[in-house]
Amino acid sequence: MNVSEKTGIQTNLINEIFEDSRGKIWVSTKQGLYTLAENKAINITEGKIETGKGTGSIAEDKEGKIWFVSNQHYLFVYDGKELKEFQKSDDNKGPVVFQIFKDRQSRLWFVGAGGAYRLENEKFINITKAGPW
Repeated sequence: MNVSEKTGIQTNLINEIFEDSRGKIWVSTKQGLYTLAENKAINITEGKIETGKGTGSIAEDKEGKIWFVSNQHYLFVYDGKELKEFQKSDDNKGPVVFQIFKDRQSRLWFVGAGGAYRLENEKFINITKAGPW
């Protein structure tokens, strides 16, 4: 028996494993985003998001919220209770996110089709060769 079957993860297709600042383990899979607690997996996205291509990159912001990519371009945030899709708008466009990173200053960076962006005060800032850094 493999670990995913033993813990209750419904797939062996794991995209990313992430440990947050509290030591909680998050597992990004084709079937959704799981959190592991006491050798048991809980799918926090089950029935809440479309899972066609699964979940991808995971990061944690300064407030401890978990950010992740779903279906290769939708961006979600989870505060421990509520799961919300981050809505882009005409005046707040960001990339089609492939990867999320956190830098040493705890700023989130979103990289993908359209370039590199940093999220500040709920707004995407396009980062070019000249900055802003």
